[in-house]
Amino acid sequence: MQCGCGNERRQRRPLQAARATDRLGQISAWTRWLTLTVDTQPVTLTVDAATLAALSDGWLSAGETSLSGQVVDNRLPGEVRVCQPGGETCNRAELALDAQSLPQTVFVYNDVPATPIPIGSANACEGGVLIERTFVVSDSFSVASVEVGFNADLVYRNTLLAALTSPSGRQAILHYPLGYPGRNLDVTWDNAAWNILFNEKSPHNTAAPYYENVRRPDQDVNLLFGGENAQGTWRLTLCDHHSLTADNGFYNHSRLTLTTDRLPENTRASWRYSLSNVGNQDGVTRTLALYGLDSVGRTASAGNRSAPLSLTFQVDTVPPVITYVTHTAVLRPGDPLLIAGTVSDGGGVRVMQLSGLAPGQGAVADVIPLEYDPAIGAGRNRATWAYTATHQLTQPGDYALWIEAVDEAGNRSRFGPLAVEVLAPRRISKAVTPAQNVLPGSIVTYTLTMYNDHPEALATTIITDPLPAAITPLATVQGPDFTLSPARVLTWPSFPLAAYDSTVLQFTARVTTNLAYLGVSVGNTAYFSTEDVSGASKEASFRIISAIHILSPQANQRFTATNGVSVTVPVAIATPLTLPDEGYWQLAVDGRAVISSVLTTTATIPLGVGTRVISATLYTPEHQVLGADAVSVEVISPWRRVYLPLVLRGGGAP
Repeated sequence: MQCGCGNERRQRRPLQAARATDRLGQISAWTRWLTLTVDTQPVTLTVDAATLAALSDGWLSAGETSLSGQVVDNRLPGEVRVCQPGGETCNRAELALDAQSLPQTVFVYNDVPATPIPIGSANACEGGVLIERTFVVSDSFSVASVEVGFNADLVYRNTLLAALTSPSGRQAILHYPLGYPGRNLDVTWDNAAWNILFNEKSPHNTAAPYYENVRRPDQDVNLLFGGENAQGTWRLTLCDHHSLTADNGFYNHSRLTLTTDRLPENTRASWRYSLSNVGNQDGVTRTLALYGLDSVGRTASAGNRSAPLSLTFQVDTVPPVITYVTHTAVLRPGDPLLIAGTVSDGGGVRVMQLSGLAPGQGAVADVIPLEYDPAIGAGRNRATWAYTATHQLTQPGDYALWIEAVDEAGNRSRFGPLAVEVLAPRRISKAVTPAQNVLPGSIVTYTLTMYNDHPEALATTIITDPLPAAITPLATVQGPDFTLSPARVLTWPSFPLAAYDSTVLQFTARVTTNLAYLGVSVGNTAYFSTEDVSGASKEASFRIISAIHILSPQANQRFTATNGVSVTVPVAIATPLTLPDEGYWQLAVDGRAVISSVLTTTATIPLGVGTRVISATLYTPEHQVLGADAVSVEVISPWRRVYLPLVLRGGGAP
């Protein structure tokens, strides 16, 4: 191989040509002059605004575990490397070239006739009408390589001759009319392909995708057209050589692809690097050195490399740990709200704050003061916190509050919601005892308390209590007597109430024996009105449960069958009702009735070994189920049957 060098006087660009000599001394022609580009300018590497903002405080949080920026080069950026201290361990960052800054190097031109063009004996290569298709290239550039896509439906493709002519008049034969008479042509003629079409037997599929069979043209198109100026009209000439039919097929469409060796100038790229091993890092210091390489330095042992860009920061992907200790759940007007606990973080706590929802969709927000633990030193890694405020929770009602902590890296943790009730200064409360399951006909006690947590006395206070149909008032236990209206509303006489004072009204009532209320929750609300305000209590309620209950045996009780087979279990029934003349209760085991009685509330039933469900049900004369109860009992045997293995002995006759 022999190289010759030159220099364009005007543009002062280094040029190079080459020729080869074989072992016999035969020398090839010189190649065309090749332009060499000398690049000694390194890339410029920067970080973007998002990374600068993330590193402005020296911290990277869980949402900031990647670095990014830009790289610019006078030619073409190659890569960005991210190295550990010492430069021994480096990783490549992701690189995305800005396509708008890259020069166009591939030019594609298509020829698609309105209808397919017939090819046959009328288009004979000797004396016939040649088919000529054109590609008009308006861009001016030096041709580096040529590809031609061709698509035609042919009976015999070995009779087709296809040639490409450049604007300068040079011509290359793409396909000689030789070889196996296969059908159709769907091909891309490309010098880089290994095979030609000469002996190809398989028919081509001319449907999309087009030009999928890549084959080498019969003449070297790159050698013939390389270095030419592409601007002008390129011609694709087709003819039929010795066609055996008048109609050999149809030309469908073609494509001309030209590439140039135009070098990029002043190109840009974006880079991005995701930090590794950032999980569960709580204030860990890292130092990285970043540098960029251009497309020269990327492939050489030493190339154009930017100066290192050093970044030192702390990685903190762990949010603070909030420990809740206590809070005031119910506040009277003027009482302070206290919420207290501790908070810790490996990198330090920046701030704690209170947020929440107030009654009526209002908002609560405040900063919580921190008292740092002196045992840890001057750091901000652990602190106790206590929040006390009255001005934030002035509106009576229910609040939902959250505690939020933010560390130095911006990681957040949240605790809550904490339920806080702020009582109204003038309010009424109502309670019922018992407040859970109540049997029909039972007596319950209601307690109404009127509060005046206010600096001004009340001259007139009236309390009313609309009663549900399931209860009947009996007697006053505390306070003045009430009156009952036809609408079943209890009303107490008006009374004054001093500042910061309260009064209690208490009465008893009987629960209905109407079995239609079984399983129903009975509740109601009391009301008050004064000369300047009125209000209502929260609902006080209880549930009326079944009229019949199994008192013995208890649920999940175990009995031992003394004879190893069965046991007699006593059952006691409790009901506060007088049974109807024809009403009865029924005992059942696993759903099968065993005893029906209207006379007694006790019974004994035999149970075998195993787990059984005993149920008691009350029926009216109409045989309608009014209430039921069930328990599960287990009967076990004090001994177990043991199976011994049978042993057979061999031997002679006795």
